[in-house]
Amino acid sequence: MAGPAICVIVPVYNVAPFLDQCLDSVRAQTWRDLEILCVNDGSTDGSRDLLAAHAAADPRLRVIDQANAGYGAAMNAGLAAARGEYVAIVESDDFLDAGTLRWLLGVARTHDADVVKANYYHHWSAPVPRDELVRVVGAAEAGRVLTDPVGQSDILYQPPSIWSALYRRGFLEAADARFLPTPGASYQDASFAFKVWANAPRTYLLREAFLHYRQDNAASSIHSLGKVTAVMAEFDEMARYLTSRPGLPARLEAARQLMRYNAYLWNYDRLDDGLRGEFLEAVARQFRDEAASGTLDLSAFDPLRATNVRAIMASPARFHAAKAAARGHRVATALSYGRLGGPRLALDLAADRLRRRSYPRYPADRAERP
Repeated sequence: MAGPAICVIVPVYNVAPFLDQCLDSVRAQTWRDLEILCVNDGSTDGSRDLLAAHAAADPRLRVIDQANAGYGAAMNAGLAAARGEYVAIVESDDFLDAGTLRWLLGVARTHDADVVKANYYHHWSAPVPRDELVRVVGAAEAGRVLTDPVGQSDILYQPPSIWSALYRRGFLEAADARFLPTPGASYQDASFAFKVWANAPRTYLLREAFLHYRQDNAASSIHSLGKVTAVMAEFDEMARYLTSRPGLPARLEAARQLMRYNAYLWNYDRLDDGLRGEFLEAVARQFRDEAASGTLDLSAFDPLRATNVRAIMASPARFHAAKAAARGHRVATALSYGRLGGPRLALDLAADRLRRRSYPRYPADRAERP
């Protein structure tokens, strides 16, 4: 018997305050031919009881229970159990607009797409509910089929945002696009997204947004150095993946290293002040090891990013002090560039500006009010 058109995977761990809104939004989709797989990752806060109530009310919803093993393991369990032609991912503190899956599936079938990727909203529920549109898909990239998403767009350098997309399940299986199961870690969507974009033969990018990505969940990674340093394992997994699939384009390794730098600096900027220096020390050790082994590749970097890498390797403490002194002040930022890279960096940056070159950022924080 053929499976449903779409499998929605919902990983669940201690999200009782938000779970009803999430599952109500999935169950209310105007596209009804769904299976809804909720993977309960050992919740202890009453989430399991809420799942049972939703499963009793909707035969499309099935609960998979496992001992707490982390986000990656929960997602892998959902992918292994999925029967749908396409796969959607909804994190259990987020929610969808009612027509989301009908729209994404229609685009996928019309354009024979392996991946359909959309923009999304940042959502806050307090003090009053509000949304801000986040553009990971630009106007120039949207509305057409991409046969080489890495070469034809900067989607690889955007936040992974794996839940604002629809994936053909057969494509995920052929690409061996699975998650790194690291218990207690965060950022386990990064290597999954890399595997998707490294392989996707037909991708359709949308300017529309449908998913509301919650920002006011107190269980944030910015207060945990262990969760943030876990992102390093994600980039190691990308390197392992490239080694295991020698047929992929060689340029993906340079892209991986630029992605990694952008992710590290983004995480550095959002960490609690007391954790930033220690995080930079870990980053510096990794960069130094790769420089010593000859595997550090800065060929995809602009002059400023290349200078920053060298400055971090030379003295993470000095880089941290320069960034702290410059934070929020344009003149101080310019002076810090001079201290880090000297006149040559200023000339390189000016030449880049004249050439109007643009280098991808992670994330391109293109958030605005709708």
